[in-house]
Amino acid sequence: MSKSIESYYQESGRAGRDNNPSVCIALYQKKDFSRVVCMLRNAKGCKRDSFKLAMAQAKKMQQYCELKTECRRQTLLDHFGEHFDRHGCRYGPSPCDNCEKLTG
Repeated sequence: MSKSIESYYQESGRAGRDNNPSVCIALYQKKDFSRVVCMLRNAKGCKRDSFKLAMAQAKKMQQYCELKTECRRQTLLDHFGEHFDRHGCRYGPSPCDNCEKLTG
């Protein structure tokens, strides 16, 4: 699990940098969040305010990982202040896992 949605977005974007088709697969288990919290707590020089911010970012990433029905593309783009119509994912050539489940 990435520490934040921003980190995940950057990491997942690396797959397509060579202009070849790519797929992003995020692996997640509930215990991954505990590992992230442990890393944040053990970070050297981490002050209380920065720890609280990092925890809030990690919690948002956890929520993203646990989405069951919401469009992942829409959720990512909403996070960055962009509008995206889920219809484009759901009926497009490569839907996210949640939109694919709905079109089944």
